[in-house]
Amino acid sequence: MSILSELQGRKLGLVELILMGFDVYLKNFKPILLVFCTINLPFLIITLALGPQSINNSSNLFWTFFWFFMIIQSITGLIYDWVALSLMTENYVYKRNISYQNIVKKIFSSLISLCLLMIRFVINSCFRIFLFTLLFTLITSLITIVLEIFYPGIFGINLYSYLASYLYLFTLLGILLYIPAIIYWINNGYYGIAFILRDQKGKSAFAYSRSIVKDNWWKVFFFNFLYFCIMLGLPIIFGKFFKIIPFMNNYLFRALLLNILPLFISIGIRIGGILLFLNLDYQKSLEP
Repeated sequence: MSILSELQGRKLGLVELILMGFDVYLKNFKPILLVFCTINLPFLIITLALGPQSINNSSNLFWTFFWFFMIIQSITGLIYDWVALSLMTENYVYKRNISYQNIVKKIFSSLISLCLLMIRFVINSCFRIFLFTLLFTLITSLITIVLEIFYPGIFGINLYSYLASYLYLFTLLGILLYIPAIIYWINNGYYGIAFILRDQKGKSAFAYSRSIVKDNWWKVFFFNFLYFCIMLGLPIIFGKFFKIIPFMNNYLFRALLLNILPLFISIGIRIGGILLFLNLDYQKSLEP
């Protein structure tokens, strides 16, 4: 049975999608590698090479240059995920031929619109974190002040230095601050694929993402969670392993491997997430 038939036949399970994602990845390894080497790798090398010099460098010109490449690297990562991988995955599923030139053409034609969507996505996420943080701060501060008024010394501190207890509580419950943003990220995270593959623009891209995620929130959350675990956890594991290898003493070489290896391992997961989008999108089209 072809991948298209499986995607159209029923809602697939998480393990099925992951295995299918790695299958698509391995069968398209060369074009995926080519796009990565020409879009992501140059800016990644420049950013990593500038990293050690940023420690003691106070030049405004240097920091402007450094942050410029940091932003460009983030944008190229977005382009690689949403444009290149999405196009290659869908075209493989539908058995269409797509050339490297067509991918580059699509990147340049959609770059500005995709960046604007990304900025909107980030602002909305940060706004939710800010509101929740403000609310959390006000409530915690109010409770602390009231308790100090009615029960002086309950925290073992002066009323005017109550921030010590607040910061402790803030540390314990800090993860809660990101809950509204996480919900927003999952609900709207398919905006890039909706824009590239379904030509949804502006608010429509976010609405399309929410319609796909609806009733499938935990599936989408799992793929994002697994991706971040790989991207955050593997560099720590590899970093400890590389310390015992003599020829890993070169900073740039070691930093490149610590960035590239988790990225290449996670591509199968990213493709699995794109296949999930295609699977849910087709099943949604069957609904009355």
